[in-house]
Amino acid sequence: MSAPADPTKFLGLVPDARLLGQDMSKLPEAEQRHLPVPSEQGRSMVLHAGVALTAASLIGGSVLLVLGVILSLTDRLTLGHALLMAVGGFLVATHWGWVHVAEFIRQGMEGHAGEEVQHEMAPWLSSIHPYTRYSVVTEVLDDGSIRIVRLRHDPIHTLPGKFSFSSDRVSEETHSGDLPAEQIAERAETLRRQAALDTAEERERYEVAADAYETALLAKGGEQQETDARRAASAALSERINRNLREPPLVE
Repeated sequence: MSAPADPTKFLGLVPDARLLGQDMSKLPEAEQRHLPVPSEQGRSMVLHAGVALTAASLIGGSVLLVLGVILSLTDRLTLGHALLMAVGGFLVATHWGWVHVAEFIRQGMEGHAGEEVQHEMAPWLSSIHPYTRYSVVTEVLDDGSIRIVRLRHDPIHTLPGKFSFSSDRVSEETHSGDLPAEQIAERAETLRRQAALDTAEERERYEVAADAYETALLAKGGEQQETDARRAASAALSERINRNLREPPLVE
């Protein structure tokens, strides 16, 4: 099994907005959030209006075109008759344009709704920091047995200056459905507690590196400040690791 993500590789990065979409499932379930659902009423009204205008243009244009032809045949062709046929022909030829106009407006409304969701979820998104998490989930198999899966959620680089997460199974164990439910629940809870401890350890590693990084950025200046800040973060993280090796933390 590979080592957890190095927190010094993600210092100075900000969460990618894709965590508000498909990448949210890469986070532990406890950290996921339900996104606000934009109202569909306005967009539905726009589409219905586009369909209605399309039908009105087709029917109205056809009536004007036929009326102009009939009047021209029963009487001599006049400027008024020609205008009727021209307007009718134009409406018939362009009736599908209303559908495209409605779709354009609908897409604009969707984009605005997406911006509102991002604005509303901005505080939650900014609270996500790039350190490895661990979680435990259970699955019921076809034969009735229960599988307990330990997941690791690692930060990954996405767009320049941004990060998201990946999610991988690191271990799993299957328990027969014939075992007492209390025994399986106790085992799952034990693994969840260990996952929480491991996550807290990774969060502390990140916080040590982030604090040293930010302190160095404030103290330094010039082109070398980024490199010096990362070096300071790595040094602080190394010192913490060495301190734990010299004085191992107590284990319950």
